[in-house]
Amino acid sequence: MNWELHELIMRPFLWILFFQGFGCSEYPLRISPNSLLQKKDHGTYGIKVTASMENQATPQILYTSATLKVSDLFPSPKLEILKCQERWALQVVCSVPSHCPEDPITMHFKGLEKYYLTAETMTMNDGVLRKVVTIQPAARPKKKAITCHLSNKSMSQKSSITLELEMKNCPNDVQVFVVNDLPIKEGDIVTLNCSVGGNISSIIWFNWWKTDPHVANYKYSGLKLLTFPARFGPVTSYKCEACNIYGCTSSPLLTVDIFFAPRKVKIWKNPGGQIEEGMNVVLHCEMGEANPTNLTYTWYKDGEMILLDSPHAYLNLINIDPAQSGSYWCEASNSVGKTFSPTITLHVISFHCDENPINIIPNSLVAWEKTCVVIPCHVNQMLSSATVNATAIVWNFKPFGNSFWSDGKTILLYNSSQTSGTITTVSDDALPSRTWFIGNLTNRDCSLLITSVRTLDSGTYEVKVTVSVDKYPWQFKRFLTATLNVTESPPEPTLETIPVNMQEKKLTRVMCSVPYHCPRKLVNLTFSGLEGEHFPPQKTTLGNGVIQTVLSFEPTWEDNGKMLSCLFKSGAQVLSQSSVTLDVTYAPKEVQLAVLNDLPIKEGDTIMMNCSFGSSKPNDNCSHTGGLLFKEEWIKTDMEDEGAPLEDLEEVK
Repeated sequence: MNWELHELIMRPFLWILFFQGFGCSEYPLRISPNSLLQKKDHGTYGIKVTASMENQATPQILYTSATLKVSDLFPSPKLEILKCQERWALQVVCSVPSHCPEDPITMHFKGLEKYYLTAETMTMNDGVLRKVVTIQPAARPKKKAITCHLSNKSMSQKSSITLELEMKNCPNDVQVFVVNDLPIKEGDIVTLNCSVGGNISSIIWFNWWKTDPHVANYKYSGLKLLTFPARFGPVTSYKCEACNIYGCTSSPLLTVDIFFAPRKVKIWKNPGGQIEEGMNVVLHCEMGEANPTNLTYTWYKDGEMILLDSPHAYLNLINIDPAQSGSYWCEASNSVGKTFSPTITLHVISFHCDENPINIIPNSLVAWEKTCVVIPCHVNQMLSSATVNATAIVWNFKPFGNSFWSDGKTILLYNSSQTSGTITTVSDDALPSRTWFIGNLTNRDCSLLITSVRTLDSGTYEVKVTVSVDKYPWQFKRFLTATLNVTESPPEPTLETIPVNMQEKKLTRVMCSVPYHCPRKLVNLTFSGLEGEHFPPQKTTLGNGVIQTVLSFEPTWEDNGKMLSCLFKSGAQVLSQSSVTLDVTYAPKEVQLAVLNDLPIKEGDTIMMNCSFGSSKPNDNCSHTGGLLFKEEWIKTDMEDEGAPLEDLEEVK
């Protein structure tokens, strides 16, 4: 830039230089620092410029002025705080007028040491020196003193200004907590609490955010507490947002871990396909999902547990044999619950001629005249691990006394190849006319019903089943028998007391049972004899050819000697009954102590007392015919020591 000295004004100790910058049209005036600026130098400084304009013959005169104020003191800074709100960028600005580049002013802050500084700038514009610091403030403390210090180059002159920083903060320390006791299980009602550590506003509201693999950042307004049912599903996270008039603060994400029992439990076997005797077979209990995933496995075969709480999800069947054929299922368990798999049936292929697929349980039956009898018969589904197909059923009867199953000695009752009902006979009273096949070959049921039974129906009943096994082309026959004993009248119920020796206020069970094989005729067992207030309900069951009722109660001493009866009834008709006399042991009752002396009792008298009671069982363990002599010396000892031994008493016979 080309500068030209335009004018020089001189006075003692003060140099004023006026430069003209022709190139950039600047006309600065500088008062030299080599001389001392005095207070009397303040005033107005004017400048007049004569300028000629292009295409104008007459020059123009331009004039302007500036005011200079000279102070005796070092200048004080100005301190400003901009955007003072939590989580917003905060600017601290310190400024001071400065017009002497040769004597620079040093500026620094105090009180911002613990804040995170993001930017710091120093500028000189329009005669003002500014230092701007950008920080990220914290929520605490809410008030903080900030100081801006000024000094000249030689540190001979200093000044400062202090300003208090007051935070107007939105909610801080926002956290989400689970109110429930942990762990949370499927089906529980979950409550989340949006906790706020500090808040200067009395008005606060909440927003909740839910995030899972299917729903991302779903926002909805709510209360401080969020309640929802714990359901099975993808892992879900929650966060809350607490807001006041100054802004909102979000909590960290909280993942709600919901525990649930194993799901989608099933079994697969290896190898697949047909299982032959001698193979090694592995059954694997496969589980879809579970939380927690530390599981135990229990294995069942045909309704019976064969392996309990195994940590392994597989069952090894080494060198499998036909006896291991059957229905298998597994139970996967965790701390929440257990889940059963569907059953899988193993057919171990083998065949032995001595195996019998028929079952009759029970095979010894009792009935009475004019009732009915069902002989329960079932054909097993499996034989030597192969599927059994029943193709024909024949029932025969042999009265007691006949030793051989031969023509003329036996009576044909049913033949599935001849009829679907009864065998036709000339007499309606004949046994075949009162016999019905109530089974079904498709369902492997070969049961037989006999109606209006008579004593002559007592004997042995034989079932003959023709079956085929899926792997083998031939058919074979198997036999099984059951006995029936018919009496003229119903049997008396059997009574059993547990325990045998009843004791007062001790739980006692009385079981009453009668053999019964006619489910088509309704009967019942009823207890009588304890119709008092403490008479409890009884539980009756019917199965395996026996009807049974159980009475559970706690006998009292008044029950001793009472007659307890069990009535076997058909409707209101009593078919038979049995009774038992209750023998209840109990402690002595109505115990009393009486003084036998004439009153009044005087000092030195011998006191005689009598202990009596009303009843006791057993009654031979208590002596009550005598009295006790209390000696004077014993009485004194007893008054001083309540623990006097019984040996101090003298028994009087």
